Amino acid sequence: QKLESMANGSILSNVEKDFMVNALSLGLRVDGRKLDTVREMKVEFGAQTGTVEVSLGKTRVLCRVTHDLGAPRGDKPNQGSITINCTFPKYYQDSISNDEIDRICLMIKSGLYESKAIDLESLCVLSGRKAWLLTCNISVIQHDGNIIDCANLATLCALKHHRRPDVTVVGSKITVHSMLDRHPISLSISHLPICVTLAHVLVRQDAKGKPVESSKQNKDGFYTLIDPNLKEEKLMNGKTVYCMTKYNQLCAIDKIGGVPLMAKSFLGFIGEFVLEVVKKWSNQIENKFIQHQYQSNDALSRKKKLFKQVVNPLDVLGLQEVDKTQDKARASGGDVVMQSEREQAVTDDDQMWNEWEKQEKLKLQTIQTGLSEKRVSLTKSVLTSEFDD
Repeated sequence: QKLESMANGSILSNVEKDFMVNALSLGLRVDGRKLDTVREMKVEFGAQTGTVEVSLGKTRVLCRVTHDLGAPRGDKPNQGSITINCTFPKYYQDSISNDEIDRICLMIKSGLYESKAIDLESLCVLSGRKAWLLTCNISVIQHDGNIIDCANLATLCALKHHRRPDVTVVGSKITVHSMLDRHPISLSISHLPICVTLAHVLVRQDAKGKPVESSKQNKDGFYTLIDPNLKEEKLMNGKTVYCMTKYNQLCAIDKIGGVPLMAKSFLGFIGEFVLEVVKKWSNQIENKFIQHQYQSNDALSRKKKLFKQVVNPLDVLGLQEVDKTQDKARASGGDVVMQSEREQAVTDDDQMWNEWEKQEKLKLQTIQTGLSEKRVSLTKSVLTSEFDD
């Protein structure tokens, strides 16, 4: 069984362990990083709101946030709730236990609740009766170590990207408006509780059982490295997960494994490793959302959304020939000089609104001509009725 697990890669051989520990003694890691260096984070937004994929190196996690209008908890009638679910593919179920999956969900949920990152009272629709119940479905696409940090980042990005419909309450009557009728509402998120994982590996010992001295060795007798990959997780003897905000607020801590930690070093890791990474990831998430909002709200995308969602009044009135002439005029525009993206967006925006004003004027003219014809027919009928009398 041990040979089979070594062949499948579920455990490391003694040669691999010695090589990795020797590299740690020199301040190096297998993937070329330093002990205090994290992998690159990438964020990809889905077509639907609340769907985000986050990759941390080769680790990829997809999170989708859904909303449902239901009854709130009995002890908190004025608040909504957030549920965290995590699923792994079948080929990863043998390498990870259900306890580890529950620990991931519990750490993410405790970070959100303990830091009060989301205003749960804003999710209440009718006190004691109806509230918004949010569900975060986390799906692991590829596992290359440090799932909890990647899943936490995906959950925060999905919550920030999520939109819920607007609600009107009159007495005890609740009306949920469509997202096309009214602008959807985002969640009120005050800050981002970010999880950072530190792996602890015991130092090598000589033939007499004494630790080998090294410049990178911790005083407590182990090496500490941030953002471990899958091989480093198999090598580590313990790990510590910190959940913090960029405002130096410690939300939750999870200590796993049998490596003993002194209180001084336990808190010293925050300033040495954790806080810098928390500020880095939180700033990256905010910058990604600013970039995403700029790209999604440009003139071209607004124009596409406008013609997809709004019915063209010319089609309703049967004046498709006007559209055809406009298309011919656009096609015969001649050579176009290449501009920058920003100037191109401004010109497209002006053309969009000019076309819309022309269409509205044509609509008003057809309505006015129709009303004038009705008035003429009414006067004729009145005159004929008077002459008959």
